[in-house]
Amino acid sequence: MALEQRRAAALRVSAARGDDALALLDERWDDLVARQPLPNPLLSASWLRALARWGTGTPLVVVAEAGGDLVAGAAFELRGAGRRLRPITARWLGPFEQLVSPDALADPAWPDAPAALLATVFEHADALRLERTPAYGVAATAFAAALPWRRAIQTGVRWVASAEPPGRARHRRRFAAEVARAEGAGFAVTIRVAEGPDEVAAAVVRMFRVHRDRWRDWLGEEPRFATTHAHRAWNARAIGEMAALGRVRLAEVAVDGRVVASDLGFLHGTGAVAHTGAMRPTDALRGPGHLAWSVSTDALVAAGATAIDLGLGCGGPGSAKARYSPVEEPVCAIVAVGTSARQRWLDAVAGIRGTAAGVARAAWGRA
Repeated sequence: MALEQRRAAALRVSAARGDDALALLDERWDDLVARQPLPNPLLSASWLRALARWGTGTPLVVVAEAGGDLVAGAAFELRGAGRRLRPITARWLGPFEQLVSPDALADPAWPDAPAALLATVFEHADALRLERTPAYGVAATAFAAALPWRRAIQTGVRWVASAEPPGRARHRRRFAAEVARAEGAGFAVTIRVAEGPDEVAAAVVRMFRVHRDRWRDWLGEEPRFATTHAHRAWNARAIGEMAALGRVRLAEVAVDGRVVASDLGFLHGTGAVAHTGAMRPTDALRGPGHLAWSVSTDALVAAGATAIDLGLGCGGPGSAKARYSPVEEPVCAIVAVGTSARQRWLDAVAGIRGTAAGVARAAWGRA
């Protein structure tokens, strides 16, 4: 038997839904996250269990094991179950606005394992619809190899930075000079990094205030972090759970005892995610948000991160992200089905629903 056949035979793929799915998000899952080329703390068991609390769908976790080791896994949720003429769709677990570079997981020694997960996913769902997925990540690569009935559309870019990019020392000196200038003008500047659960909990509350003051009147603010009571309560709990595992670094810059900038990052093994920043304009410091960003990312690197996912958004000249000389990577949306027959059925259902919607609109127009 060829090596590839023996490896395929050694794989055991299983899936679980609901509370049983969340039980698969354990220490083995976190160990698999740590084995990724860029470990994503927001794919860790703690964060995924927190995402499930939003209740936006039924959790579905699919894993592949070999010799008792977890070698691949993916966390989805099912939407559309129980609705007439509505296909059941598997999406990434959790609400869209709480996801940063969601992907499947694979042990680098088992590159074919993610493809083995796909058939099991389609035993529970008619289609997959995945947003904000790295275009060259585990999921996109596996789908391209195994699913002819799919579409992938680039929807943006994410930025990934190394731990110590060129020019970083120059920026540190500039920030130090700016703090010295402010202190020379009579301002008391305090810079601190919260790590432990208690200090993180207090710093998160202060960060909520700064974030809300900054974005209160901006209509384009996405309800993700501090906009509503529900988001503040969810984030406070989820961040606290991550802090209890030592995976949070939250930098604060205060002037005369008042926090003017905060920056939140998460850590898992050698990988990190720059999550959220907030700042208030102040006459004391130029660019307090950039300073908090610098302190936060330095703290992540000091804790062991060798690369930082800076997320979506501006990484061009003049941005805080540009100071880390990030690499641009495409992000895509993927829609996939398991068979050509299922593709035809979904096309038919979409046509029926589209016709019904057109009739309803016409009837409403005549009323």
